Parts: sequence; structure tokens; C-alpha cells
Amino acid sequence: MSLDLTQSAKHDTITSQIALTSFGRRSAERADILRDLRGKSGVYLFRDARDVVIYVGMSNDLARRLATWLKPPRGKRGRKQRRIMKTVVSIEPRVLASAAEARQTEIELIQSLRPAGNLDGKQWFLYPAIGMHQPDPRTLEMCWTTFPDDCVERFQLFGVWRGLADTRAAFDQLVMLLEMLGHPAESSPLIAAPRFTARRTVRQIPPKVVAALSEYLSGRSSDLLGALALELLEKPQARAKATVVDEALGVLRAFWKTHLRPLCERLASESQGSGPKTFVSQRERDPLFARGRGLVTRSEQRTAEL
Repeated sequence: MSLDLTQSAKHDTITSQIALTSFGRRSAERADILRDLRGKSGVYLFRDARDVVIYVGMSNDLARRLATWLKPPRGKRGRKQRRIMKTVVSIEPRVLASAAEARQTEIELIQSLRPAGNLDGKQWFLYPAIGMHQPDPRTLEMCWTTFPDDCVERFQLFGVWRGLADTRAAFDQLVMLLEMLGHPAESSPLIAAPRFTARRTVRQIPPKVVAALSEYLSGRSSDLLGALALELLEKPQARAKATVVDEALGVLRAFWKTHLRPLCERLASESQGSGPKTFVSQRERDPLFARGRGLVTRSEQRTAEL
């Protein structure tokens, strides 16, 4: 029996919701279904008994990917797949025109549906940004926030990044070093949810450090780390806490390599001569990176490793 698939006029899209029983171990229909999907790029949706989407994935070969879900590896590698499949009653494959379209569609579905089985990309609205602002040449204001729209009028924003904890840790270490270098000051109130917004004000930061800070947060240069190290050598408090300073610089170095530089490269690749950008919105961050990926997405890599 051949799978009855419907063709969409807008996209080269094939979609049909299939009961999981059609994929039985000895089902002749299973072979027909997988044969129709062989070599085709697209997304697949798993639904539970309430017809709620509980997982979304994509693949360059839907037949091969679904086969791994239908027969997960034994042991720890297949634990997540077996747990998800226990509640799946139907599978909806959607064949799309290209792998690039499949990647974008996967992200859009995860962002809108927020399936319980997906982790990456589901909480895009919590992607944090860091901002800096100089109300006067002697004062530097810094903020970390998951509400960039509340801060954009006052701060030059950088980000957003996926790592909520990593970004907050880097922000805290950065502020600590700046406060060792300058003088902490009171920050005026900022209208935003206090749980997910932090703000610090520091005075007497050398102009060259401020300039290097902007380049660092944009991902264009890590020279800030050397500039901070040299300036802090002149501070008795910093010399007394040399181990703490070294650890903080290590956190900032790792943050630049894993978060700041990759975002800078992706923004630059799509700037199209409009000048350097330092910020991408929370919803657009994942599509930005998906457009720069190879033919295998992170979700496929994770599934293959389960």
C-alpha cells in the first residue's frame, strides 16, 4: 500500500498524519511509508493521544530518521527516544523542498508549539542580551536582560545568545573586574522584570577599556581581556585577588569563543554591506544560526547520539 500524501501548492510539501500502528514491526504499510519518504528532506511531528504535538524534528532523509525513532538504540543512548515514543500515537511527516527550508520550519514549529520533548529553541524568549551605555564620559552603565525591548532605548545591546547561565556568569565576572578597576555607583531604576534583568553602574573606567569592551561584546575582538589584565595590575585589590581575576578572565575568554565570536560571524555574513551589527532579536537568533549550518542540525546530532 502506498502512502497517500498531499501536495501543497505553496511549497513542495508532502504531509499526512499517520497512525503509529501503521509502523508496526511487520506492517507491509511501514515499508511503503518509509519508501515514499526515502531521501526526502523535511520535518516530522509526533502527536500524543490528545493530538498535541510533543516533539518536532527535521532530517535530510525522513525515512532514515523515522526508522531510528521506531527502533531506538538499546541502553542509555536510546533512553530519550523510548520515553518519547511511549506517548506517541501518530506521526506527521512533512516533506519540504530543501534542507534549508526544513531547518527553518523546524525552528518555527518549535518556537510556536513548544513541544514537551524538545529542549533547544523552545525557550527562545529567555535568550539574554547585554547592554552598555555611557550617560557621561565618566560613567558606564551595564545591563544583562532577557527583556531587551525594555532596554533598547537606553542601552546599546549585544546578543542575544542561547546560554542563559553562561551569559549571566560572564556578565557577573565582567562587572566584578570593572568594579575592581573603577568605582561602583548606584544605578537608577530600570523598568523591567527584576528576576531577569540586572543592572550595574561603574565610574572612572579608562576610555580605552570602554572602547575595548564594545569590541569584545560585539565579538569582533577579545583585546579587552589583555587591557583589563594590564589595568588591574595597577590595583592593589586586584593583585591581592590574582586567582579570582585569572578565573574571571578565563570565563570571559571562554564566553568570547563560544558565544560572542560565533554570533559576530553570523551577523557579519548577513549584513549585506549595511555595516556591522551587534544585536539580533530573540525570535530571530535561531533562524540566523540555522541559515549558516551544514546539512545536519543540532537536533539531528543529538538524536543520533542518543
